[in-house]
Amino acid sequence: MAEEKRDQRRMPHERRVLLKFSEELGFVGTTRDISPQGAFIEIPHPLHGVGNGSVGRFHLMFDVDRFNYRFKVMRTEGQGVAIHFIDAPDNFVINMLKG
Repeated sequence: MAEEKRDQRRMPHERRVLLKFSEELGFVGTTRDISPQGAFIEIPHPLHGVGNGSVGRFHLMFDVDRFNYRFKVMRTEGQGVAIHFIDAPDNFVINMLKG
């Protein structure tokens, strides 16, 4: 069993998101779980061109301007990606859950 490395526990939550890596490269997916530090995003197709250390922007599909934060890919696994938020405020998850 893998050792838990997160500072905070992630909570289950499903929300449609856009992970944007460049003007030409982006993926729409669904959060599986989230914490103030990061999230796991399920993406229904292979993540070509994305690997550990890739940096991009996280957007909620319904509000791409308000929820627009930098992230770093921590790992890819199957059809999903674990990300770490770089510049999201501490209250980001609470505000996102409120919608």
